[in-house]
Amino acid sequence: MERSAVDTGLTRPLADVRELRVGIVGTGFIGRVHARAARVAGAQLAAVASSTPEHAAAAREELGAGHSYDSAEELIAADGIDVVHICTPNHLHVPLAQGAIAAGKHVVCEKPLALDSAAASGLATAAAAAGVVVTVPFVYRYYPSVRESRVRVGATAGKARLIHGGYLQDWLLDADDYNWRVDSALGGASRAFADIGSHWCDLIEFVSGQRLTALVARTSIAHNSRQRSSRPSFERGDHGPGAAATVNTEDVALVLFETDAGATGSVVVSQISAGRKNRLWFEISADAETFAFDQEHPGSLAILRRQGAEAVPSDFDTLSPAAAAYVTLPGGHPQGYHDCFDAFTADTYAAILGGEPEGLPRLQDGLRAVRVTEAVLESARQRSWVEVAG
Repeated sequence: MERSAVDTGLTRPLADVRELRVGIVGTGFIGRVHARAARVAGAQLAAVASSTPEHAAAAREELGAGHSYDSAEELIAADGIDVVHICTPNHLHVPLAQGAIAAGKHVVCEKPLALDSAAASGLATAAAAAGVVVTVPFVYRYYPSVRESRVRVGATAGKARLIHGGYLQDWLLDADDYNWRVDSALGGASRAFADIGSHWCDLIEFVSGQRLTALVARTSIAHNSRQRSSRPSFERGDHGPGAAATVNTEDVALVLFETDAGATGSVVVSQISAGRKNRLWFEISADAETFAFDQEHPGSLAILRRQGAEAVPSDFDTLSPAAAAYVTLPGGHPQGYHDCFDAFTADTYAAILGGEPEGLPRLQDGLRAVRVTEAVLESARQRSWVEVAG
């Protein structure tokens, strides 16, 4: 069979996704999502590594992986791995990605790609030299209703004039809600915006085709200290009770922005909005239509006009071909977050095999998110408008 992937001398030429050997580094909530998506795509879940050898062994049993390694570095160095999924705390993303790239392995790295744009740029240079694929899971791009909004904004609505929305959660609402992201040494200088605001900005640039060029931001911290809590949560983890931790990363970010096409917009990002579990939403207003998307209700795209409104369901018969390609169930059968992650992972593996999936978020998109985050933090410090690099 013809080999379609580029052979760099380090990467192993592959002809079929079933040959792809996947290693997962970090086996918490999101690591398990990655492992499931790898399996759904048809790849081999070859190995896992976690924070301790014991956690890795337990994850191997739970996930059905072929092997567990005592450390991430051992997994990255192993011969039997083609692609490494990095699902660790943020401060480990760069060193682990650097190691995987140097070993000739493809990489799927959780965002933020790096804690600063210089390090992210270094990864871009290294990946280009090694000839490996690096992707970042901005998976909300993969809702069929998002793809439909992209088609319609680009083709039928005219130039977008106003873009606004938000990303609201409540999992860090109380002073005893704690997670490693609160510690800037592990999570980076930004928390709420880097974690979820980056998703919103990536989605808006993807759908509208416009790029943020300048912004002014304000941030706030709800609790100056947080008590480590043993209350279970998908995100909080089981840290056990402990001493109070000082907080220096934001719970809330408010951003006004301008785009390269002359649109204006705003976004509110919060991890302390009571009752909001994962509400990512946006509205894009163009010449004659407004497009509205709500991630908690993704089964349709709202299109509003002066004369009235309609809801376009995520169905093979109602969507454009570019959007219908991501419909996996008949109309009326809801698709969700797992489906988006599955589609992203399948596209990543297709790229490793030599394909060019449209809309796949790659390393440059991760770098872009880091630069936008840096601009938000700089503006909040200066209390003034700043330009967004790149």
